[in-house]
Amino acid sequence: MNKVFNPICRRNGVLDDSVIHYMSKYFLAGITAIVADWVKNDCKDNVLFVAEVIILCVRQKE
Repeated sequence: MNKVFNPICRRNGVLDDSVIHYMSKYFLAGITAIVADWVKNDCKDNVLFVAEVIILCVRQKE
C-alpha cells in the first residue's frame, strides 16, 4: 500500500489519509472480486487479459 497505492493517490491529488484508506478498501474489494470470479471460472481467461481489466478499473482518468 505504501509503495504503490498511496503514491498513486497522492499524484492524483488525493492527500487525505482517511480518504486514501477508504479508497484502498474500495479498490482492493474490486480487485479481489475480479480475481475470485476468474478463479471460479477455472482461470479460463488469460491472466494478462484479467490484469488489463484490473488496470482499466483502477486507472485514474486523465
